[in-house]
Amino acid sequence: DSTGNATLASEFAHLWSHKCVPIDFGGNAPERPVRAGSQEMESQVYRNRVTGLWFAVREAVKLGQVRGMPRDCAQEGCQRIYKETNKVQGFVQVQVEPKDDMKERTKESPDLMDSFVILLEMARRHGFQLGQAKTMVKRGENPLLRTAERIRKMIRGHDLVEVGNV
Repeated sequence: DSTGNATLASEFAHLWSHKCVPIDFGGNAPERPVRAGSQEMESQVYRNRVTGLWFAVREAVKLGQVRGMPRDCAQEGCQRIYKETNKVQGFVQVQVEPKDDMKERTKESPDLMDSFVILLEMARRHGFQLGQAKTMVKRGENPLLRTAERIRKMIRGHDLVEVGNV
């Protein structure tokens, strides 16, 4: 998570490798479709970037592309409140509650769900499309699974530490 000015993610990218990819939770939702084949853009439907990131997980679950999520991660995801905000280009936007508000209300930070949100965003950047998983799975090219496996291998093999020592 590279939200803020001086973040740990930015430092990792600077010290370790250009392969560290900071994911910014701040700012506006991007100009990309909500799901494959949709005319709705995230910038029309979501009030801000963090809402788009969290709702992408919701969309993937609804579409059957995410199953077997760890219970504690799913519980964190279900605890974040959202509300409808203003209308933009004929769309009622939604917005998740600010993280500080959630932490005050629940007395916990949604770190597990934030990690899952980052995993899904990385998979989307590598070709995973919401609403297209069945096609990709048939071809054996599911970027969500590939990205998760790469992360598991890095953590298990401590590649992140080795890269930092180069």
